[in-house]
Amino acid sequence: MRYADRYILPPILGAISGTVFFLTWRATYSNTMEGVIFMICASACMVLLAFILLHYQSMVRKVLKLEAGKFKNTKTMVGQASHATEADTMPGMPQNQTDILDIEPLEVSVKKSPEESNLTNVFQLYTEEDRVANKANSKNNIIINLQAVIEMRKRSVYAYEVLARMDNRNGTYKSASEILETFKRKGQFHYLDKTILEQTAEVLDCLDENSDLVMQINISKQTLESKTAFTRYYALLKAHLSISDNLVLEIPQQQFFSLSSVSRERLFSITKLGFKLSIDNCLDYVALLNLVESKQISVIKTPITKFFEITNTVHKHKIDAFMRVCEANDVTFIVTHVDEGYQLQELIKYDVNYAQGFLFSAPKRPRSKSA
Repeated sequence: MRYADRYILPPILGAISGTVFFLTWRATYSNTMEGVIFMICASACMVLLAFILLHYQSMVRKVLKLEAGKFKNTKTMVGQASHATEADTMPGMPQNQTDILDIEPLEVSVKKSPEESNLTNVFQLYTEEDRVANKANSKNNIIINLQAVIEMRKRSVYAYEVLARMDNRNGTYKSASEILETFKRKGQFHYLDKTILEQTAEVLDCLDENSDLVMQINISKQTLESKTAFTRYYALLKAHLSISDNLVLEIPQQQFFSLSSVSRERLFSITKLGFKLSIDNCLDYVALLNLVESKQISVIKTPITKFFEITNTVHKHKIDAFMRVCEANDVTFIVTHVDEGYQLQELIKYDVNYAQGFLFSAPKRPRSKSA
C-alpha cells in the first residue's frame, strides 16, 4: 500500500473534496447569475482536473512497473558481484568477462594409474617441470574442458558440456575452431570423438555411483557415416553402460537433418543402450516438434541470439509454445552462448531455467583431488 499512499491517494482525495465543494456551491447559487458563472468555471476546472488525474495515473503506472522490474533484477543478480573473478584468457573466449557464479573446476579422484589412464594430460600437475617431464611421453595432447550448464532457479550446476582443447605444452591451448579445422583436413573426426568419449567416461567413472551429474559430448556426422568408426564408438558405449544415465550425446541441428537414413538409424540405436540424445544449435523449432513429442531426444540447446530475433508477439508466442512443448515432454531446454550481462534479462523474461555461457563459467579442466 505504500505506493498507493504515495502516488494515488492524494489526487483521489483532492477529487472527492473538489466534487463536494462543487455540489455545495451549486445547491446554494443554482438560481442566481453568480451561481451560473461559478458552475461554468467549476465545470471547466473539473474537466482540467480529470485530464491531470489521467496523466498522473499513467505516470504512476510507469513508475510502479520500473520499480518492480528493478526489484526483480536486483533479486536475481544478488550476490553475483561479490564472487566476480577475472575470466580466463583461453582463445575464443570473450575478454574482460566474469564468472558470476564463481564455479570451481570439477574435482574427481583418479582411479587408474597414469599409464592406464586416458586423463594423463587432463590431470597433469601445473608446474613447468611436470610439463617438461611429460612432453616426451605424451603423444595425445587432446584434453577435455568442462563448461557448466546452470539451473537458474537453484543457482547450481545442472550439467557440464565437454569441450575439446589441444594442449601445446607451453601453457597455451588451441581453440575449438583450430582443432576442428585440423581434424577436418585430416578426416579424423572419429578419432576426436573417440578420445573425448574415453576421457569423459573416465571422469564419470571417477564420480560417486549415485552422482546425478550429467555430461554432454558431441558426436560428429563423420563418425555416424563411417561404419568402422561407428562400430568402434558403439563398442565403447556398450563398455560403459554404467554411465548411461549421466551421458548425453549431442549433434548440431544442421548436421542432424543432413544425415542419411542409415546414419540416423545409427544415432538412434544409441538410445537403445540407454544413452540420451541432444540437438544443439537449434534454430528451426517447427522441424523439431516431432522429435520432441515422440521423446526421441532429451535435450534441446538453442543460442541466446534466437531470443533477440523475436520482434513481435507472434514470434514470442512461437518460442513460448515450443518451450511449453519441451516441458510437457520432459525435454530439457537449454539456452547457450550467454556471454553478456544484458542477455540475462532475456532469460528472466522468458523464464528460462537452464543456461550456459561464459557469463556463468569459462570452460575449465577437471582437477584431480590427489594432484
